[in-house]
Amino acid sequence: MEDFARAFYGGPNQGPELRPYTYDDFVHALQAVTPYDWAGYFHDRLTSTSPEAPVGGIEAGGWKVDYTDKPPESRGGGGRFGGGLNAIYSLGLRLGADGNVQESLVGGPAYLAGIMPGMRVVAVNDRAYTSDLLHDAMKASTKNDEPIRFLVLNDDFYKTCSVSYHGGERYPRLVRVEGKPDLLDDIAKPLAGKN
Repeated sequence: MEDFARAFYGGPNQGPELRPYTYDDFVHALQAVTPYDWAGYFHDRLTSTSPEAPVGGIEAGGWKVDYTDKPPESRGGGGRFGGGLNAIYSLGLRLGADGNVQESLVGGPAYLAGIMPGMRVVAVNDRAYTSDLLHDAMKASTKNDEPIRFLVLNDDFYKTCSVSYHGGERYPRLVRVEGKPDLLDDIAKPLAGKN
């Protein structure tokens, strides 16, 4: 990585300057450092429509993606997503603090039920929407067969959407795989003797 960075971004230090480059320039610089099918590698990863993330590098680095029902701790002020709710890995849905649908993952449970960006969730299971209420509904989904009912506002029309989901809350996290070298931490270490 350092060899590539020096070759691609290096050169005489003449202060800040604009040095545009193309995708082909990037691929050729990688190829010069380590011969490989870099064009194919990035094409597969940048144009893939697979619902699964490419985790081969993470797994080869001694880690794996696992899911937990505990949301990640908030960084900075404003709570999770400024007071909103991220249920992308469960319902396939991200909501703003006021219930506005910011994202509905194509093929996810909310999307399949008809909930789309631009709508606003006003009620969950017949009660006025709050993020805490939706958290509770996701947790309860593991113990019953009933869909989660959303009342959404689309422009000036109300619509009830039944989301068939029973997996509880899901948040991704990285977990070390015992017995495999920890290459990710090795890559992230500062270089010895470099300032």
